Amino acid sequence: MPSPYLRCQDPSQFERGFAAIRAELEVPDKFPATVEDALRVSWIDPYRDRADLTDLGFISIDPLGSRDLDQAFYAERTKDGYLVRYAIADVAAFVVPGADVDIETRVRGLTLYAPDRRTPLHPSELSEGRASLLEGVTRPAIVWSLHLASDGSVVNAAAVRSLVRNHEMLSYHQAQERLDNGSASDVLSLVKEIGLLREALERDRGAVSLNLPSQELAKANGGYELHYDTVLDVEGWNAQISLMTGMAAADLMLNGSVGLLRTLPVPEDKTVEGLRRHSRALSVAFDQTMTYADWVRTLDPSIRRHVALLTQASQGLRGAGYAAFVDEAPEDARHSAIASHYSHVTAPLRRLVDRFTLEVCVSLTADDPVPGWVLDSLQHMPDLMKGAKRRERAYTRALLDFAEALVLMDRIGTKFEATVTSLSNRGVTLQLMEPAVITRISAEGLSLGQRLSVTLRGVDIDQRTLDFEINS
Repeated sequence: MPSPYLRCQDPSQFERGFAAIRAELEVPDKFPATVEDALRVSWIDPYRDRADLTDLGFISIDPLGSRDLDQAFYAERTKDGYLVRYAIADVAAFVVPGADVDIETRVRGLTLYAPDRRTPLHPSELSEGRASLLEGVTRPAIVWSLHLASDGSVVNAAAVRSLVRNHEMLSYHQAQERLDNGSASDVLSLVKEIGLLREALERDRGAVSLNLPSQELAKANGGYELHYDTVLDVEGWNAQISLMTGMAAADLMLNGSVGLLRTLPVPEDKTVEGLRRHSRALSVAFDQTMTYADWVRTLDPSIRRHVALLTQASQGLRGAGYAAFVDEAPEDARHSAIASHYSHVTAPLRRLVDRFTLEVCVSLTADDPVPGWVLDSLQHMPDLMKGAKRRERAYTRALLDFAEALVLMDRIGTKFEATVTSLSNRGVTLQLMEPAVITRISAEGLSLGQRLSVTLRGVDIDQRTLDFEINS
């Protein structure tokens, strides 16, 4: 049963706060009329001159209730391994370069999510309608054909404009239930089979996988609830298909000497040494013969001491960005957590950059010149996406801070159990296990992983802040 602290009895209080945050952060309320009008003019016939793959049994796996479906999956076994077809919504078939839709999406950069509403990158007519890979309708898509060896490694990859039909929309819970009870279709079973192979390759590459619980604020039971999320196995397997496609896209771009990569620098030596030091203090074994990535995989997010170490490890994986290149590939533009070159190409309905990287890949597959409107835009994408990610982080944090303050406003004077999950020059981060609250205090003499009793001294709804005191 959910904790009584997690729910506010009056959901309108939440929604008024959410609206105020949107106004404060200038999150757009709706699209200008010119953008809606521009959607009615398509610059090409989105259904013309495409390979017809509508007979293939594509499926999609998404959060329950999703309508902005970027991806659909199909796979079959071959004599040497597997053939994966990964359909991605072809947003560029509907957006005229330089038109009002294009300009507005560059301002937004990303779809923003709040418990009471989404602020989409594209108008719903497009993102939840004509471009979305909804069940039972023929849609234009860019389909990746990925030939895999028997161990799941990619032998070759190509991206081609096609027509597809999503034969079944599944939620993550539906997909997991079918996989668990043995009723999964052959295609769904291959999501698991290939996902497991890709996870093994991920471990072999030395990729860093952080299974760190995150705060979730969701509509539930007539109100809103704060909780720590639980990730289903199928979510990880499904994510592996997307990661595989992004890595294949990066290889295609590097070979073609044009594109845009998602990058993340390698953690500094002092970060790794700090984790070793903290692990010794918490009596968590850090085998010197293990790699950093392998050690992180041994951490269990259900153990509080491990959560503290995972939180510190996540802070070492900072500095993510994008590297655009034309004619000459960047010398060092790898994504250290993935342990490979990688590009964003699988979410064009919800992320601006994917529309452009997909066009690069389609052109390179066909051995055609990359369109001028794409080349002209590549150099601007890193700054546009950096700004969009900054807005997204600020929005998400403000929503969570407000929810924390609201659910605790009547609990002043209450004692809570907390764990120190981070130590930095910005203060000490505490994680309350119940309710799902993460807060920062100013204190000295604390150690990572330390368990404390704290008392809530005050709540400021307007400032979205909490004031905790450590109990002696």
